[in-house]
Amino acid sequence: RRFSADASLQVNYTLASARGMGGATDGALRVGSPFPQSPSVIGGDIYADSEYGPSAFDERHRVTVAGVIRMPFGFDLSPSVTAASARPYDQFSGPNPSGDGSLQILGDDGQPVGIRGARGKPLFNANARITKNFNFTSTRRLGVFIEMYNLTNRANFGSSFGTTRGNPTYNQPVGYLGGIGAVSTIPNSFQMQLGARFSF
Repeated sequence: RRFSADASLQVNYTLASARGMGGATDGALRVGSPFPQSPSVIGGDIYADSEYGPSAFDERHRVTVAGVIRMPFGFDLSPSVTAASARPYDQFSGPNPSGDGSLQILGDDGQPVGIRGARGKPLFNANARITKNFNFTSTRRLGVFIEMYNLTNRANFGSSFGTTRGNPTYNQPVGYLGGIGAVSTIPNSFQMQLGARFSF
């Protein structure tokens, strides 16, 4: 939405679900499926109800808001905010006696909780860029800017939680969303950088 020549706003909302056998939705090996809970001579009972669940990237809701606002005295403000539902992770009780993988924890009904039966922490990340423009001629302009990331200084753990009951890290954060191997990088704490751009 362009409100005027001095302000525009873009809002994106995604409603999604990613579920599959073994928590896999494609043939990629980036996040492999856990071994089946119940072993068998052919590799395990992959058709049990507990073997079907959300993928590691299952987010039900995601909202992104970004805008550009022209301020007085040659300043431009460009904020962006992203919020998303918590991603799932697995919970295990210990090694599977079959020697393959680990056993899922059991629910109150005595049944396995299923693939990625727990949820981590929701994502919230707010950034902003402030630019001061200096116009020298009609075609030459210098923009000096400051970029600020993770304005709320929030540690976004996502689904990076300890998975094995009995370990000190069980259900405790062990990493961050957007770390090594991720498709995007999200700052773990408040960060800022300065820069300049000369247009001619």
